[in-house]
Amino acid sequence: MTWPYNDGQLPLPSSWSRVWPKHWLKNKQIVRSLICGGIFVLVLAFSRLDYSWARPVQAGIAYAFSADYDLTPWLQRLSQTMLWESDSERPVFSIQAKAKSTMVKQPMIYPVAAGKISREFGWYVSTIDNQQRFHEGIDIDTSLGKPVRAVLAGEVIKVGEDKNLGRLVQLDHGQNVFTLYAHCQEILVKPGDRVAQGDIIAKVGQTGAVDRPQLHFEMRIDGRLIDPLAQLRGSATK
Repeated sequence: MTWPYNDGQLPLPSSWSRVWPKHWLKNKQIVRSLICGGIFVLVLAFSRLDYSWARPVQAGIAYAFSADYDLTPWLQRLSQTMLWESDSERPVFSIQAKAKSTMVKQPMIYPVAAGKISREFGWYVSTIDNQQRFHEGIDIDTSLGKPVRAVLAGEVIKVGEDKNLGRLVQLDHGQNVFTLYAHCQEILVKPGDRVAQGDIIAKVGQTGAVDRPQLHFEMRIDGRLIDPLAQLRGSATK
């Protein structure tokens, strides 16, 4: 018996091959699609590993897809590699090459009137387990009970408590701009409240995984984590 098997009754179509797997392997688009699918499965499986040595890589993957990191050139090259049959063919689709600006247009104010930046946005080595971690915002050391102000006008969309971040409040400022204020001693607003720029929304505290009074401040634009300090230095007034 040979493959494809037709019991010797009908002639096989000329497009069929007795070694059809090899025929598939000659198709660059199929091979590239299989490779891409394999990489996706590996990344997905790796992201679910619960080992200390895997966490820095997992944090890097999360940063690449959620932080202020422009994936457009990489996606452009991937689309061209995966969908072009040859260098002479045109791409099936194109990706907008120019990324959106991640700077807030309106002037911002600092969330606390005075304080010291104790940890900036980005990678750092944890003093607890000596592992690399990615810090998603900035930490501002200041005095307990100091007023926390809204950096921009907006609406309160979340008030809650987290094991690491302590008491927190999140604001929606429109145009896909969001801010988060954590480690608060007391939250002075509730979900649905509208706040103006400079309104006091909380008080600095020592809740969550911290050993001194501080404010943890995060910022997202279009769903991506943004360095708040770059935004504040670029547009803010104290």
